[in-house]
Amino acid sequence: MPPPELKMTRDPNDVHVWELPTFGRVRLPRKPWGEVLVSVPGRPEWTVSKAERHTYQAVENGAVVATADHYAQSIVSGAREWIIPKTPMRIFKGLGPWIVLEQGREIITFARREWGWRPPGVAIIDEAAARADPRLTLLAAWTANRLSISVVI
Repeated sequence: MPPPELKMTRDPNDVHVWELPTFGRVRLPRKPWGEVLVSVPGRPEWTVSKAERHTYQAVENGAVVATADHYAQSIVSGAREWIIPKTPMRIFKGLGPWIVLEQGREIITFARREWGWRPPGVAIIDEAAARADPRLTLLAAWTANRLSISVVI
């Protein structure tokens, strides 16, 4: 049985805020060079900003807690490393979803497209791993969105 699909939904009052139901919210910057805010009820907020050319850092209370490398397509937080592998294009099927792996296990899939007017789909495959730190899941969602923007076919 396929995992249930959730939808990233845009806040009707603020077009810069996207929410993944039961996980939390991602606030996109109003300017291209601004910071991204990842918030989950009951946990400190992460501020995500560009560190190097392809690297973004999530900061909590002044300390770097996670790094998203868009070139390597990986996210590292403490002892956890999530990989979003490059997948080849399949003739007549196009590109499948972004698949997030941790130690070879599928954790989440994200629709391979930029966040726009149609809410992108998210399938949680390993619920325990995805909920261990929902902020990491939201950072992965934002990273998949950024990869979708930058990928040229």
